[in-house]
Amino acid sequence: MKRKYIYIVGCLLSFIGMIGCEDMDDNYKQYLEEYNYSGKVTSVRSYLGFERVALAWDNPKDQKVKTYFD
Repeated sequence: MKRKYIYIVGCLLSFIGMIGCEDMDDNYKQYLEEYNYSGKVTSVRSYLGFERVALAWDNPKDQKVKTYFD
């Protein structure tokens, strides 16, 4: 009788594990498509103030973004 409960609990846990892991690949599906990222920013400057930090950088030469808002 005890073995029967162990088998039932084992089957239920494995079934719940399969259902719970079904949508795990949704986290990275957006990165599987081909996508052109803009260039890497190499020169970052930080200006420290009282309870704030301002960041500034030079736009890369292959920048795909033409305009941006401050």
